[in-house]
Amino acid sequence: MNQDQFFLRPNVVAEPLVDGWYAWAHLIPPATLARNLTGRHLKIMESYIQAPETHESAVKNPKLLGGPFMDFKQRSVEQVQQLHHHTLQERRPLIALSRAIER
Repeated sequence: MNQDQFFLRPNVVAEPLVDGWYAWAHLIPPATLARNLTGRHLKIMESYIQAPETHESAVKNPKLLGGPFMDFKQRSVEQVQQLHHHTLQERRPLIALSRAIER
Protein backbone atom coordinates (compact mmCIF):
# COMPACT_ATOMS: atom_id res chain seq x y z
CA MET A 1 0.00 0.00 0.00
CA ASN A 2 1.48 3.33 -1.08
CA GLN A 3 0.99 6.01 1.55
CA ASP A 4 2.26 9.26 0.14
CA GLN A 5 2.96 11.84 2.77
CA PHE A 6 2.63 15.53 2.13
CA PHE A 7 3.87 18.37 4.26
CA LEU A 8 3.33 22.09 4.19
CA ARG A 9 6.35 24.31 3.99
CA PRO A 10 7.14 26.01 7.31
CA ASN A 11 6.27 29.45 5.92
CA VAL A 12 2.67 28.52 4.98
CA VAL A 13 0.09 30.57 6.83
CA ALA A 14 -3.56 29.52 7.12
CA GLU A 15 -6.11 32.33 7.15
CA PRO A 16 -9.58 31.06 8.02
CA LEU A 17 -12.40 32.85 6.22
CA VAL A 18 -16.12 33.32 6.82
CA ASP A 19 -17.91 34.09 3.54
CA GLY A 20 -14.66 35.35 2.07
CA TRP A 21 -13.83 37.65 5.01
CA TYR A 22 -11.13 37.11 7.61
CA ALA A 23 -12.57 35.04 10.45
CA TRP A 24 -12.76 36.66 13.87
CA ALA A 25 -14.75 35.95 17.03
CA HIS A 26 -17.67 38.22 16.08
CA LEU A 27 -18.36 36.14 12.98
CA ILE A 28 -19.11 32.98 14.93
CA PRO A 29 -22.36 33.73 16.85
CA PRO A 30 -25.26 34.15 14.41
CA ALA A 31 -26.43 37.49 15.84
CA THR A 32 -23.07 39.25 15.61
CA LEU A 33 -22.36 37.62 12.24
CA ALA A 34 -25.69 38.94 10.97
CA ARG A 35 -25.02 42.47 12.24
CA ASN A 36 -21.48 42.52 10.81
CA LEU A 37 -22.79 41.20 7.52
CA THR A 38 -25.31 44.02 7.08
CA GLY A 39 -23.52 46.79 8.93
CA ARG A 40 -20.03 46.17 7.66
CA HIS A 41 -19.47 43.62 4.88
CA LEU A 42 -22.34 44.56 2.57
CA LYS A 43 -21.64 48.28 3.03
CA ILE A 44 -17.94 47.86 2.25
CA MET A 45 -18.73 45.81 -0.86
CA GLU A 46 -21.32 48.36 -2.05
CA SER A 47 -18.84 51.18 -1.48
CA TYR A 48 -16.14 49.35 -3.46
CA ILE A 49 -18.53 48.60 -6.33
CA GLN A 50 -19.53 52.28 -6.53
CA ALA A 51 -16.03 53.76 -6.20
CA PRO A 52 -13.12 51.30 -6.48
CA GLU A 53 -10.72 54.19 -7.08
CA THR A 54 -11.54 55.56 -3.62
CA HIS A 55 -10.59 52.23 -2.05
CA GLU A 56 -7.42 52.01 -4.15
CA SER A 57 -6.20 55.39 -2.93
CA ALA A 58 -7.38 54.89 0.66
CA VAL A 59 -5.38 51.69 1.17
CA LYS A 60 -2.23 53.58 0.17
CA ASN A 61 -2.77 56.20 2.88
CA PRO A 62 -1.18 55.13 6.21
CA LYS A 63 -3.63 57.37 8.12
CA LEU A 64 -6.50 55.22 6.85
CA LEU A 65 -4.90 51.87 7.73
CA GLY A 66 -7.52 49.46 9.05
CA GLY A 67 -10.39 51.49 7.62
CA PRO A 68 -13.38 50.03 5.79
CA PHE A 69 -11.66 49.61 2.45
CA MET A 70 -11.08 46.66 0.16
CA ASP A 71 -7.46 46.17 -0.87
CA PHE A 72 -6.81 44.40 -4.18
CA LYS A 73 -3.68 44.41 -6.32
CA GLN A 74 -5.85 45.16 -9.33
CA ARG A 75 -9.36 46.48 -9.79
CA SER A 76 -11.77 43.65 -8.93
CA VAL A 77 -15.24 45.14 -9.27
CA GLU A 78 -16.68 42.08 -11.00
CA GLN A 79 -15.44 39.73 -8.26
CA VAL A 80 -16.85 41.98 -5.54
CA GLN A 81 -20.18 42.19 -7.40
CA GLN A 82 -20.28 38.39 -7.50
CA LEU A 83 -19.49 38.14 -3.78
CA HIS A 84 -22.14 40.77 -3.02
CA HIS A 85 -24.75 38.90 -5.07
CA HIS A 86 -23.76 35.57 -3.52
CA THR A 87 -23.99 37.06 -0.02
CA LEU A 88 -27.45 38.52 -0.67
CA GLN A 89 -28.69 35.19 -2.03
CA GLU A 90 -27.04 32.73 0.36
CA ARG A 91 -27.29 34.73 3.58
CA ARG A 92 -30.93 35.82 3.41
CA PRO A 93 -31.73 34.31 6.81
CA LEU A 94 -28.83 36.20 8.43
CA ILE A 95 -29.87 39.42 6.71
CA ALA A 96 -33.41 38.92 8.02
CA LEU A 97 -32.03 38.26 11.52
CA SER A 98 -30.02 41.48 11.38
CA ARG A 99 -33.08 43.48 10.32
CA ALA A 100 -35.10 41.91 13.15
CA ILE A 101 -32.41 42.78 15.69
CA GLU A 102 -32.30 46.31 14.28
CA ARG A 103 -36.08 46.71 14.75
